[in-house]
Order: sequence, then structure tokens, then C-alpha cells
Amino acid sequence: MEYDEIIPGRLYAGKQIDAAGWKALQKLGVSSIVNLRTEPDRVPADYRWPLHEHWFRLSDTSRPQLQQLVQMVDAAIHDLNEGRVLYVHDVAGRNRLGFFLTALLMRIDRLPWHSALKRARELRPVLAPRSQFRDLLAEYQRYLQIPNG
Repeated sequence: MEYDEIIPGRLYAGKQIDAAGWKALQKLGVSSIVNLRTEPDRVPADYRWPLHEHWFRLSDTSRPQLQQLVQMVDAAIHDLNEGRVLYVHDVAGRNRLGFFLTALLMRIDRLPWHSALKRARELRPVLAPRSQFRDLLAEYQRYLQIPNG
């Protein structure tokens, strides 16, 4: 499974999880999953960590409401604040993942969305949120009251 470290030892991001991926996540100590796919994850019965699962059903062509994005980011921030190690994923690790990681970095680092996406791409170069997600990121920036930088 291919993934990138976004916040050292705390936040990882990548593609959907295969059998080898679940083993890798256990070694990383992942205790919370944010699934951005339309299909649920199938956690192996022998996964050794208590696992918090957040399933936000986003399709590549959907545009969630602002309040949904706020709830998604709040859930991830809560788990990080609780000391959990997170793995965030969609299918290919590019579009929806780019959208969510950008929003998360906006909230954590108080960055405008363009800057947050640039930072996210430094950590995972393949990120490419589609236009409907970029539009929502601009709306989220106004919600967070972050000035353009």
C-alpha cells in the first residue's frame, strides 16, 4: 500500500486499504480511519488496535455541503487531539483526499486554501481536488475567516 506521512507519526494519507495495507497501518499504530470512498472499509477481524472509523461517503462528482465539511474536519481534529494516529484515504489518493487534506491543513495551520493545497502537495504531489471541491474550499476559508495570503 502506498501512503504518505502528512504529520509525522500522527497523520498518514493514501489510497484505499488492501490486505498488506492493514498490516502496514498496524505497524504505524493507526487507531483512526477517515474513509472518503463511497464503499465502507472492511477491517480485518485481527486488527489489533481499537479503531475509530469515520466514513464520509464522497463521490468524485459530488459537492458536499459546508456543514458536512466542517463535521468531517472536526472529527479528524478531535481524533488528533485525543492522541490517535489517523489514516485518511479515498480510492486513488488524489481528488477527494486532496480536498480533505487541504481543508484539514487550513484548519490546523490557519492557511488560505491555495496555500494549504500547495503544502499538501509538497507532502503528497498527486493531490488534485476537482473544481467543485476547490469551490467548497474557498467557502470553507470564508467560514474559518482566513484572509487570502
